[in-house]
Amino acid sequence: MISTTPLLPLAAALSLTAGLMLPACQSEEPLRDEPRKISIRLDDGAMTPAQVEAFASNVELRRAREILVDEMRIGDEGVAILARSPHISDVTRMRLRNTGVSNIGLGALANAHALRLEDLALGRDGFDVRGLRVLFQSPVVAGLRSLDLSGHLGSGIGRAIVDSPFAHGLRTLYVDIHDASDDDIHALVTSPRLGRLEHLTLQGCWCPTTLLPLTDARSLPQLRHLNVFGFTLDPAVRRAIESARPGLVVSDPTRETGKPDHGSVLARACRDRDFRIIATGDCPATAPNPQAPNPQAPGRATETAQ
Repeated sequence: MISTTPLLPLAAALSLTAGLMLPACQSEEPLRDEPRKISIRLDDGAMTPAQVEAFASNVELRRAREILVDEMRIGDEGVAILARSPHISDVTRMRLRNTGVSNIGLGALANAHALRLEDLALGRDGFDVRGLRVLFQSPVVAGLRSLDLSGHLGSGIGRAIVDSPFAHGLRTLYVDIHDASDDDIHALVTSPRLGRLEHLTLQGCWCPTTLLPLTDARSLPQLRHLNVFGFTLDPAVRRAIESARPGLVVSDPTRETGKPDHGSVLARACRDRDFRIIATGDCPATAPNPQAPNPQAPGRATETAQ
């Protein structure tokens, strides 16, 4: 299905006729010199290369500011055709989800140098971190402000984001970290390149202590909203972050249902006297564990410094 939504109070439409994209423009007032902004949504089905070619060559596409593709199987060839279109230079927001796109399609998108995206959503497809790294080095995303990455993208996703030149402009970041490493998460929450980030959403990881750098206001200094779901943030970690940064709103939709057992996390913190995540009264008054690491030992100091 293909639909358009006016972003200004004007009516416009593109429709599929006889299996090909043909323009069908209706307006409530005469066209102005400035093309009217529209959002084009392609979802629920599949398009052949010929259909994508007809869509991409339609001059009405010049009026689009958004192209949102969900559950529409256009594949790598479809993305490559779209990327070559001479009519997409004003598109600033793009969404590609469950479209049959692999690393090859992301490479084609990276070469769509007419594009200057500000908002990009990708996910639930056949690409991985290698394809994302290619795209993230492209001028296509040089002005990116919002990035949404869903699906199990594997280890290295955090580094792929923070190693990109576009990262410094990000204000909003959603990333699925099901298969991410601790290093990935640490990179995300400590990178100076994400210094302008205001909204961070992390999905699907059991990472009880990797968010601890957020207790330091120098980590993501502009962050105003941290949202975690698909896992429950350890209560001690949450309390430490909120105490250190009262202006940061921490949302944890799963914390009221099905909490995992965090006792071992708190016990380990008490044993190690890790005051990043414990407060006075959190731990039982027992003699120090002789096997506990020395907080002043070089190894621990180095770990904290990192």
